[in-house]
Amino acid sequence: MFTTGMTWFQPASFEPLWKFEMIGVLISLAIYNGITLPVTFPLALYDYLLSEEHNSEDKSAVDYIADGWPTLARSFREFLAYSGDVANVFVRDYTFSFSAFGQNIDVDMHAFRNRMWPDCNSEPDSRSPSPNLPLAPSLYDASWRRPKDVQTDPLTVTNEDRDQYVDDYVEWLTYRSVERQLKAFTRGFHTCLNRTSLSFFTPSTLRSLVEGSPHISISLLRTQAVRYELPYHAAHPTIQDFWAVVEDYDEEEKKRLLEFVTANERIPITGYDGVKFEIVRIGSDTESVPTSSTCFGKLWLPEYKSREKMRKKLAIAIRNSEGFGIV
Repeated sequence: MFTTGMTWFQPASFEPLWKFEMIGVLISLAIYNGITLPVTFPLALYDYLLSEEHNSEDKSAVDYIADGWPTLARSFREFLAYSGDVANVFVRDYTFSFSAFGQNIDVDMHAFRNRMWPDCNSEPDSRSPSPNLPLAPSLYDASWRRPKDVQTDPLTVTNEDRDQYVDDYVEWLTYRSVERQLKAFTRGFHTCLNRTSLSFFTPSTLRSLVEGSPHISISLLRTQAVRYELPYHAAHPTIQDFWAVVEDYDEEEKKRLLEFVTANERIPITGYDGVKFEIVRIGSDTESVPTSSTCFGKLWLPEYKSREKMRKKLAIAIRNSEGFGIV
């Protein structure tokens, strides 16, 4: 679930709900301890987490999903702006569609309005933190698509109901299709976080608190975060070589460097002043690569005799640091 790309919950997931609650607990602990996480959730998640705090950002349904589902948002904008007959041109059924485990499911949103989804009478799920919830049926079961007492096909979306269709689709996408997972995750998320404290956040500021900033400025890192241990200092030739090398880094290399020294590839919400990054001399010219102490935010940097050697040795260190070179 934790990746560098945009992540969301999977509709019709057969994972036990305690796992989603556990992930919520882990994120709650990270926030409590001031740890920035390498995750990228859409704003819709943070809006949901704060929905009880009444800090939801005032957005249209399309804007609400623009960061997490940009292609779908563009499609909806074209659909809503079309001046002709959308029923004949777009031919959309009033369904919410998703894929899971090789199955394509089209949920009749009209038929499931004010009904539990899926329409099943299974025994309660004993694995669930909420044991009254029924166990999900097989994906081959028609109860995912429409209630058992509804036999008609879904309606075709028209110009008159397309606004409501988009609103309903976004609600299904961000809430109804993943309601059980979201609620379990939210229970875990509130484990270490006082709801009153969360009332001071908007979805955007809460995301910044959890995820930090993925964009790293070497100039700000150099001027606001980095400290030196003597004999190193800002004007030392080795330090000058170091900055000359890292200023040429692309975004991925900047993240690797920051993670190599601090165990985190992002800048926290507190900014560069909140980054612990100290450069310490560890001997004279050598064939050894730099090492680090992530617990203390220290980069152990030998006094290499040339900038080119610095470039090569530092590259080896940051590109091969997982499980090696970090103490």
